[in-house]
Parts: sequence; structure tokens; C-alpha cells
Amino acid sequence: MKYAENRTETRREDWSTPKELFDYLDTYFGFEVDLAADGVNTKCDMFYNLEIDFFRQPVLRNRCWCNPPYGRDHNKIWPIRLMEYPNIVVLHQASVGANWFQVFFEKSDLICFPKGRIQFEGAPAKAQFDSVLVVRLSDKSELPGCARHLEVLGPVVKKP
Repeated sequence: MKYAENRTETRREDWSTPKELFDYLDTYFGFEVDLAADGVNTKCDMFYNLEIDFFRQPVLRNRCWCNPPYGRDHNKIWPIRLMEYPNIVVLHQASVGANWFQVFFEKSDLICFPKGRIQFEGAPAKAQFDSVLVVRLSDKSELPGCARHLEVLGPVVKKP
């Protein structure tokens, strides 16, 4: 019964980023905008929510954080839009064989595969999927330092 309860609960699409992970990333990136939040789970003072529709807003040059909702319908549209942002870090499930994941791979500067599975805030257990951090930076001279910072979390794939 416990397994079934956890299974149902993990079908949620809007798990909040663990504070410890966000804080570690924020020390390097200095995020200014959370692109997928609500008034409760936002990680930045400025954020987009359902009322401020992310897809209808202009692309920002600010340092952006995004832990978008997961799920079949979301995965088809979010990666394409997110990779329009020049300064962004995205926490997402690591479905490397999926077509939408290829968008992340092709458009990113760095991809980090955190060791172990993440326990999202409010989740009864660790996620039942692996995660990935996808990074785009407009200032390419930052990439070596960024890669070193991310390597603490797990292996980093650097684009040539």
C-alpha cells in the first residue's frame, strides 16, 4: 500500500526545488527570476506563475532559474521555450532518449547529471527518475568556472 501511495503522489507535476540544491546553485549564478513558480514555492523575488504566463512574456536576459512542471504535455513545449533564454539553469528529469531532451542537449552550454536522485520539497521520497541541470550562459568565458561549480553535484558534459 505504501508503494501505491508514493506512486500516486509522485505523479504530481509541480514539485518544488530542494532549498539546499537551489542555494548551492544560486551562490554561483545569482538567480534573478524563477520562471515556473507560485507565491509559495518561488526561489526568487521575481517569478512567473500561472497568472503571469511564462509563454506570453518576452525572453529575459536576467539570470533565470526554472524547475518546470514535468509530464508528457509539458515536456513537449517547455524545453523549446526555455532554450530561448540566454542565461538560464533548468532542473529537469533526465530522459536522454526523448525528443524534447535533444532540444536541451543541442541548445545548452553545459549539462550536469547530479549524483543520486533528488528529493523535492514536500515529496514523501526521492524522485523515481534521474535529474539533469541544463545550463545556457551568454558569457561563454564563465563556462569553465560554472563547470567546476557543477562538478561538485555530478558529472558535467561540456559542449565544444
